[in-house]
Amino acid sequence: MQGSYFLTGEHRPYNVKKAALGRVHPKRNLGKDGWGAWELAARYSHLDLNSGKVKGGELHDYTFGLNWYWNPNMRVMWNYVHAGRTSGGSADIFMMRFQTAF
Repeated sequence: MQGSYFLTGEHRPYNVKKAALGRVHPKRNLGKDGWGAWELAARYSHLDLNSGKVKGGELHDYTFGLNWYWNPNMRVMWNYVHAGRTSGGSADIFMMRFQTAF
């Protein structure tokens, strides 16, 4: 389950024929005319690690992110992930990624 919200009013286009999300186009690109687009995101994931004789438990993770779209081809992504297994153990992860797409 996931969701996101653009703080700067953009939207993520969806192509019905391709069943695919499109590229985000900031209303104002980073630079002379603006600060780009900012998106808050959250996701919950569940993974069953039990299969046959393997009893790995279940993994649940929560991800919170901030995406900064400089223009339609570049973005910076920051994520915090809290993951935990029902049979013990957990992890807290901070990530930052830079993406260029053509």
